[in-house]
Amino acid sequence: MMEPLLSRFVGCLSPIGDRRRMEPRESILVSAELKHGAGEWSRIEVANISAHGLMGSADFELTPGHQVMVRIADNCLRADVRWARHGRFGLHYDVELDLDPLLIELSRPVNAAQSAQMSRWMI
Repeated sequence: MMEPLLSRFVGCLSPIGDRRRMEPRESILVSAELKHGAGEWSRIEVANISAHGLMGSADFELTPGHQVMVRIADNCLRADVRWARHGRFGLHYDVELDLDPLLIELSRPVNAAQSAQMSRWMI
């Protein structure tokens, strides 16, 4: 009874079977690209990311067990679709991702207006 409530505060539970893995995840909201099958790159939204995978959403459905390519910032990674429900999905990368450089890159302003706004926040 207490375990599901506790999981919100201590980590994320894997939706696959009864296997549970506690892994630090960073909550972010960024756009990335995903390529599945022989299709073209499609835009996705990333809700959280870890060194081994991400949770995202898209306006198309993915099939668990299929392999995809995901491109986020300067990283292009092969990943397996672990779960998919109602446009949301979880991916597990083939290789471990170094999160620190990625998070630094994603936090940089992309234009002068954003840069000026961030300068005001830092004062």
